[in-house]
Amino acid sequence: MTTKEMTRKEMIVSTPRVFLRIIFVLVFGTISGSFIFLEPNNQATIITSIILLIVTISMLFLFKIIAYTFL
Repeated sequence: MTTKEMTRKEMIVSTPRVFLRIIFVLVFGTISGSFIFLEPNNQATIITSIILLIVTISMLFLFKIIAYTFL
């Protein structure tokens, strides 16, 4: 299959950068989620985990991972 025959969605999904972005988002989401559940008493940890969650959610919307992989 040549590049011209591939649709835009197939080209975006087939690039390895998308998989790196998915891994990045999963890692940050796991780290931020574990911070909240492991040490809920420490206020600095909660603030850090909330910032990480915001970064993770913004990454999902910036790269449109959901749209290109699941639709």
